Amino acid sequence: MDKVIFSKRLKMLRESNTISMAELAKAIGKKNKGSISQFENMITAPSLDTVISLAKFFGVTTDYLLGISDFPWIIPPHILEIINQATDPSELLEALSKINQANEEITPDQDKLDELTRGLDEESMQELHKFIKYLYARQTLSPDNDESSAGLDGEESGEK
Repeated sequence: MDKVIFSKRLKMLRESNTISMAELAKAIGKKNKGSISQFENMITAPSLDTVISLAKFFGVTTDYLLGISDFPWIIPPHILEIINQATDPSELLEALSKINQANEEITPDQDKLDELTRGLDEESMQELHKFIKYLYARQTLSPDNDESSAGLDGEESGEK
């Protein structure tokens, strides 16, 4: 683990999510903010369990936190399939551009969303957000809702 990268990424994630050290410590099961401060200041390294908890909390991969990868999120299987099956780089770039545009367009009416999601825990909210992104990506990849263009045909419904 690269302590410098880990400490910088942890601090950046915490600050960009406007969460205090004390709030983060509580969220991942630490007794006080001191442990978060020690991680961010490279005084101590976190345990594997703590790295996993931090990755889950922020919705990033452990590889990103540890400096192994510069890409913070898990690439969904249907996106990986698109990437792996692409033979023409321009087609791949176009598909990934559509996915990116769909992700940026997620702006549901906040009042309705608040009402629908009231009482959901943090993990459920993260899963809901991922599912919304998935739906937007699936919708934009094929104008006739043909999931085969997204590598989704049959996989989600159990069909073979």
